Amino acid sequence: MNPPKEPTEIITPTAVKQLVKINKETCEKMHRPFGVNRVLLGEVVRAINAYSDIVDSRSRIAKKASNILSGIIVKKPFDDGNFETAFTFMLAFIEDAGFELAESRVEQLFQKIERMLADKKEIGLAAERYLLENMEQL
Repeated sequence: MNPPKEPTEIITPTAVKQLVKINKETCEKMHRPFGVNRVLLGEVVRAINAYSDIVDSRSRIAKKASNILSGIIVKKPFDDGNFETAFTFMLAFIEDAGFELAESRVEQLFQKIERMLADKKEIGLAAERYLLENMEQL
């Protein structure tokens, strides 16, 4: 039996590889071209990791998770599949950090953000508020 996994909340180079893999698989499923702008992706990762000074772990994870979502959706570091990739990676990040979002809440957040795509500046704030209200510690 494997020991329990230690929660993590830093986007490491290994996590970046996983993020790129998620996007590649997403693009393959949609029969769309795959490509990544490493400079933009680096900007997104630096922005996410910058919130490590927030003391309350729940607030810190909600802030970082919402920045995963908004950073990828707004900066579009991938040629395609940014929305789907952002959501998939955000959920994995929340779980890896020791929290969860109930399946029904995931669908509600997905629909909420999908409706907001026209006004991308509000995505991060709306996602953060929603996560703070609905995210549970494992």
